[in-house]
Amino acid sequence: MRRTFLTASLALPFLAARAGAQPAPVFAGPGTLLRLSETAEVTRVPDEVQALLRFEARDSVAAAAQAGVNRAMAAALETARGTASVTTTTGAPFTWRQEDPPRWVSSQTLALRGKEQAPILELAGALQSRGFALGGIQHTLARETARAARQEAASMALEALRRRAEAVASQMGMRVERIAEIQLEAPDPPAPRPMLAQAMAARAAPAPVAQAEDVVVTATVAAAVVLAPN
Repeated sequence: MRRTFLTASLALPFLAARAGAQPAPVFAGPGTLLRLSETAEVTRVPDEVQALLRFEARDSVAAAAQAGVNRAMAAALETARGTASVTTTTGAPFTWRQEDPPRWVSSQTLALRGKEQAPILELAGALQSRGFALGGIQHTLARETARAARQEAASMALEALRRRAEAVASQMGMRVERIAEIQLEAPDPPAPRPMLAQAMAARAAPAPVAQAEDVVVTATVAAAVVLAPN
């Protein structure tokens, strides 16, 4: 689905501000300055899935708590290597002192990423049975997909702005002489909010269920267009 939104303002020539009070104007001279902005959006079906898990270990000795996390993470990475379609990355380990009851807590995250959802969810369920807590599941766009979507949205916004400028000029009995300034903003699509999930008991950890939501990619174009009499 594609949507295009429009805002426009018309700026007629006005007396120059006092010297030094304002930066150099974009437009100076005869004619009419038209300022337009257009925002276009496209939607894409997510083509990348990420599951974020966390493992914690507790012990009266800090080194023992960290060692417990190390063993769990090493075993998890070895298991993940058996699924070729899944890429794994780990966060930095973190150990802190808990006062009530007094003990050391060590924690580390593990991210599973891939194009196919089923193997990631199956692997996440298996790791939950080993004591990992599932922090969330995200459906996102791969980098190349997001780039192509931004380019399409930008082209749509530029074309809509061109048509609008010509329409306004025609209504005023004028023509588009030139574009004095143009700004294009096509940010990365916002990361979807993760689907949170509670940690499951070690004896009951089926693969989690997740439903993807389309990702909206936007681009905004703003321009200063100089109009001249026909």
